[in-house]
Amino acid sequence: MKRLLCLDMDGTLLQDDGGLGAATMDVLRRIRKRGHVVSFATGRGEIDMFRCQHLYRFADYMLMGNGGKLLETSSGQTLFRQTVPQGPARKLMEFCLERDLHLYVMMGPRYAVNKITPGVKQYAEEIGVYPKLFSSIEEIDLEAVESFMVSGDQEAVARLVREEHLPLLCVPSEPGCCDILPAGAGKWQGVQRLSEMLRIPVSDILAVGNYDNDIDMIRGAGVGVAVANALEHVRSAADYVTARTNNEDALVEIASVFLNL
Repeated sequence: MKRLLCLDMDGTLLQDDGGLGAATMDVLRRIRKRGHVVSFATGRGEIDMFRCQHLYRFADYMLMGNGGKLLETSSGQTLFRQTVPQGPARKLMEFCLERDLHLYVMMGPRYAVNKITPGVKQYAEEIGVYPKLFSSIEEIDLEAVESFMVSGDQEAVARLVREEHLPLLCVPSEPGCCDILPAGAGKWQGVQRLSEMLRIPVSDILAVGNYDNDIDMIRGAGVGVAVANALEHVRSAADYVTARTNNEDALVEIASVFLNL
């Protein structure tokens, strides 16, 4: 039976140093050799993956931007891509600029920020790509916007989305930060699109995660797994919680329990 494994990256598959453990690399190879399909499912956008492209060889697909973009690793082809509608994008940007909220604008291989902070500098050095600094909406190509990331008053942003009925989705992605996606995005929605393309039923999907943006994927899959270091409410949503953490090659345990590897 062919299964689709959808694996969150940070805090789940990757160790805290950002790398894959040797045992995890080995089991990923064996999973695919058995004929199963592996998709990494990450909140990272394309820009975040620039220095991580060496990881592509361990997966068949890369589901990025919390389900907004799907890349086939063997060909490098983008199979689907969602963008933020221009009207809502403009309204959100106006709101953040007026309130001086720190805003990242993600546009595939490019990104822009409305202020340069030590955190922005550190992020740029980590990924090797520096942002465009903008102070007005006219400086941004709204047709290219795939998502936003806001740090600061996240509740004010969420309230704007609710009260203005904007077709946007607010997803906590890490402490202090919130990803803003087009409505209908999300890891589970992306996984469903991939499973339909591959004609693999939901019952044969195994999803693994650790954070808020993994919950729908964990609940929706035929088997939903949380790693031992996952947030408590993420563990509560799972069918199975590993004894191992992300730093202890949790995927080895998962493969043993569910794939007889």
